[in-house]
Amino acid sequence: MLGLLVGSVADMLTSASAEARNTKALRAKMTEVDEWLIRRHLPSRTRRQIHMYYTDEWTPGKENPLESQILHDLPLALRTQTVVHMTQHSLTALPLVSGLVWAYTPWMADKAKELVLTALAAHMEPLQIASGHVLCRDGDLLEGMWVLTDGQLAAV
Repeated sequence: MLGLLVGSVADMLTSASAEARNTKALRAKMTEVDEWLIRRHLPSRTRRQIHMYYTDEWTPGKENPLESQILHDLPLALRTQTVVHMTQHSLTALPLVSGLVWAYTPWMADKAKELVLTALAAHMEPLQIASGHVLCRDGDLLEGMWVLTDGQLAAV
């Protein structure tokens, strides 16, 4: 009984100390970010957006915080295969993609779908965006397109 109690207390302290370390790391990172923001004399709106980004990025328990890094580290062929799997439902719902697929004769549609998705996925880069971040404004010239796979997006 005593051994079980000591083990439970040790587990509790280990968990609490890990959470404390994460909180301390978040505070240290936010202090660095805040000091940098002050030195750069950035507009208050930009400072708030950067602050929200880092708060969101460093929040303990955030789901898949390393997804971008993991995908970036993979070899191109494996990254492409992974991105095709992750985005195929979103991509095939786009009229542009379905139009490219059906431009082939019907008996080639499955192969065309694979080719189109693979070609797109090879050029995609994962992007995690903090709440409140502005992707673009009306009238901006764009250099690409975004495919939302998780979360919500608002046009304002």
